[in-house]
Formats: sequence, structure tokens, C-alpha cells
Amino acid sequence: MTPAPPRALLICALTPILSLLVLCAIPNLRASEETLAAVRTLYAEERWSDIVALWHREPNPAPDLDYYAGMSLARLQRWDEAAQALAAGQRKAPLDKRFPVELGGLAFARKNLREATKNLDRALRLDRSDRYAIDLLASVYFLENNLEAALQYWNRIGKPYIEQIRMEPVPPLDPVLLDRAFAMAPAGPLELHDFWRTEALLDLIEIFSRYRLDLVARKEDQKFDLVFRSAERGGWGNSKAAALVSWLRGLPYETIYPEFYNFWRSAVNFTSLLRFDPEKRRAFAALSMPLEANPALRLRFYLDGRIEHWDLHTTYHGDAAQLSDLHLNKLEGGIDFRSVINDEWSWSTALALSDRTFARFTAPTSSRLFTNGPALKYHAQLDHPLFRIPEECATVTATASGEFGKLFAPGFGAFWRIQGSTDARWIPVKEGDKYRISGRLRAGKTFGMVPLDELFILGLERDNDLPLRAHIGTHDGKKGSAPLGRDYVLFNSEADRSIYDGTLFQFRIGPFFDSGRISDASGSFRARNWQMDTGIQVKVRTLGGLGIVFSYGKDLRSGANAFYLTTSH
Repeated sequence: MTPAPPRALLICALTPILSLLVLCAIPNLRASEETLAAVRTLYAEERWSDIVALWHREPNPAPDLDYYAGMSLARLQRWDEAAQALAAGQRKAPLDKRFPVELGGLAFARKNLREATKNLDRALRLDRSDRYAIDLLASVYFLENNLEAALQYWNRIGKPYIEQIRMEPVPPLDPVLLDRAFAMAPAGPLELHDFWRTEALLDLIEIFSRYRLDLVARKEDQKFDLVFRSAERGGWGNSKAAALVSWLRGLPYETIYPEFYNFWRSAVNFTSLLRFDPEKRRAFAALSMPLEANPALRLRFYLDGRIEHWDLHTTYHGDAAQLSDLHLNKLEGGIDFRSVINDEWSWSTALALSDRTFARFTAPTSSRLFTNGPALKYHAQLDHPLFRIPEECATVTATASGEFGKLFAPGFGAFWRIQGSTDARWIPVKEGDKYRISGRLRAGKTFGMVPLDELFILGLERDNDLPLRAHIGTHDGKKGSAPLGRDYVLFNSEADRSIYDGTLFQFRIGPFFDSGRISDASGSFRARNWQMDTGIQVKVRTLGGLGIVFSYGKDLRSGANAFYLTTSH
């Protein structure tokens, strides 16, 4: 006779025990069903205290009873007990979405917005389509002044509906141009993508020093108005004092900035700078305008003239003793065109013609960096946000650009240059922007021979946008002391905290860390190891839009210190 398998023997042994347990549980199940039926009747009759008393009498209440008890306690405004009852039910039935939904609603009623967010997130992980949880979570983000996150969730249920778009005050701008800058339409839903596109278009108009897009709830219905509040740069400035401050903001470094904005109320802007530093004279002027009253298209013409003295004795690895006082004269003119395609893509293109002369200087025979002559250069750039997480106030944006050019001089062919960057920004505290953290990674590479003024520079210099904040780009006022080369990698990061945010000015302070490396395959410049700078910076912004940044940086390799002041508008 074949012996029975062990599994069969186990089933035979357990069957009587399981049957006995089921028979014993039947009365309890019946009692539980009767209790729940009674509770549902009491709940329909709004007898909250009776439900709570019945719940207290149960030695081991079912999750449904915990739910009704929690809801009844909430009606009685016994908030802590209500939360305890709902939390007990959630532990027993972790996949029941009712518990995190109601816990979120309870936290919302008590104005504990962080707890509400945590519970509503859990509810939506259980049921992504729960309209009540979506609506409530959007309301939480709206109260936290995170409009983008609120729109992200409201859009999932066809909200919010905006009745009208209001201007407070009305900007002095061509009504057709202003209307086209708003991608959304009144008497319809406000989509997050339209909101982002509107911001991109308003930025491209270039007359607003600051602005806000706010949703304001209407009292008479469940709709909203979209309110645009702005401060624009008009004419020479909003007042004589503001114009004077704007013009003279560069006086600490011997520069003035004559500017005029919004000619003929058409967003035609004139910007310029005049630098009278004897070592770095410069005159720059640009005129920009929208094309065909379209805020998505902008054209700019510019002219840039420089007379500069360079000191390369610490950076150039060649055979020229004159390089401690190199004179460079350069004139460049060009045209560039920028376009916003949609809320995720924008691009620009530019064409520039330049001529440079290394005056009173005989170039080293070993180098063609110091060759005189005209050059033609074409530039193209594409910008795209890699991802945006509105509920975390985080964005990561990528930029790719390429240049093609040629110096018209013997021995020079065409040159190419490519650059790419990734820019990350995060506001870690959801309520306001008390803290800001940002980081940017950039890299560039050059193919072919280029003149000195087309090299990359890592350091602090007025005409340079690749900062290492403990490396000053000038020596005795002359350019050339910062690392130069044809290829580079640069990482900049900073964090700052708001110290004062008042009506007249804002004050922020925080640390930074920079790291970068630059190289030159031609051997013209001394090889540089990775540079690492750290320090602290103070940022001040005034009501009129004037920005002041003061930084102290320390080179972690050499121990050198750097103090620097910049202004912006």
C-alpha cells in the first residue's frame, strides 16, 4: 500500500480544526454585521454620540466601525479622538482608501497642511482617480501658495474654471501684444501647460521687472479670476530716482547702463552699457523688439566695441614677454532671434560679424591666438525642461548650443564649439521660498583654432558667464588672470536663506561651492587641475528691481581669497 504524501496528511489533520474555527466565528460575524447595520442606521440619523458609545463597547471593533466612529467624532469636533479612530482602522485595513482620505480631510480642517498632504498622497496611491482626494490635495497646495502643484491636480478633474483675467494694474502695453501673451482664455479651465507658456511669453517681452499670476476665488460661485500683478520697466524708469539708480548701478566698477524700455508701448527696448575703466573700455548697445506683435518671437540687433588690456603672464605658456600688457581692440555687431515654441521648448539663433586687432604687438610665432582679422560666427541654442515636479518646487532644465565660425586670416579654417548645461532648482520648504537651493553643470568643447577672445574663461569677470567665485579674472584691472582654454567642465551650486523680505527690499544669504576644470590641447596655457572654490554670498533686491550680490570666495587649492560685487536690474 502506497503511503499518503505529507501534504495530504497535513490537510487531513487541519480540516477538523479549521471547521471548528469557522463554526465558532459565525456568531461573531453575525454580531459584527448586526452592529454595523445598527451603526449605519445611527449614522443616517446623525446620532453621533450613540455611534461613539457603541464603538467604545466593542472590544475589537471592525475597520468599518472605526471609520464610522472617526467620522462621528469629527462631527462632534473631537479631533484628536477622531484621528485615533481613523488611524486604528487604517492599521487594520491598509488598502481601504477611506481612511487616508478622511485623515487628510481632518488634517485640512485643523490647518495641518503637511499632514493633510501626506495622507492625501497615500489615498491617491490607492486610488488615483478619487475626485475628492484630488480636489482636496489641490486646495492644500493652493493654500501653500504653490499654484503650479494646485493646477497639476485640479487639471485631473477639469478644474479650475477661470471666469476672467484681470490686470492689477493694467500694464502700459499694446493690448494686442498683452492679450497674446496669455495662453489661457477667460471663461474656461486653466491648464498648467498654458500657465507655464504664459510665464515664458511674459519673460520674453522683457519689460516686467517682476510679476505674479494669482488665482482669486470668486464669492458668488466656485470659479476663479486670474489676476496678473506686475511692475514694469517703463521708459527711463518709474521715476527720476529709479532711473538714476538703474543707470548708475555699475559705478562701483566704472560702468553706467543707459536703458529705455517699452518704446511706443510695444515692448521695444533699448539697453546699453558704457564702461570707462581704462583697462577694459567697452561700449555696448542693443535694440530688441517683438515681431509682428507676437510675444513668442523676439528680434535683437546689437553693437559691441571693446578696448582691453590683457595680462597673460600667469596663464599663457608660451614665448612672449609682451603678454603682461597685451592690447586687444574688438568691434562686433550681430542679430539674434529668440522664439518660445510652447511651454517646454524654446530656441534662439544668432549671427555675428566681428573684427579684432592686437595693437602694438608682435604675435609669437608659436601661436595663432593673437591673429588679427574679421570673423563670422553663427550660434544656435535649444532649451528644454527635463522634468518639473511642482509639488516639490523642483525643476531641472537642459540647454544645448552650438557655434560655427571662421576667422578670415591665413592659416585659419572653420571652428566649431558646442556647449551643454543642466540647471536644477529646488525650494525645499513648501510654504514660500524661505530657502532656495540650485546647482548648474556646464561643459564646452572647441574644435579648430580660435583667437584669444573666443576662448573659455573660468573665473569672475564682468564679461564672463562661467564663474569660479574664488578666481578673479583680472590682475591690476587687466583681463587674463583666470584659467583660459578651449574645453571646460564647470559645476556651480548655492543655497540661500531669506533673512528679510520687506516692502522696500529683500535680503538673502547663503553658501556656495564651485568646481571646474579647463584645458587646452594646443599647450598654449598651463594645465589646470580641478579647481574648487567655496564661500558665502549676500543678495539684496530692492523694490525698484535693483539686485546687488556680494560674495566672498576661498580657493581650496591655493588658499587665495576673493571679494566681488555685482549688480543687476
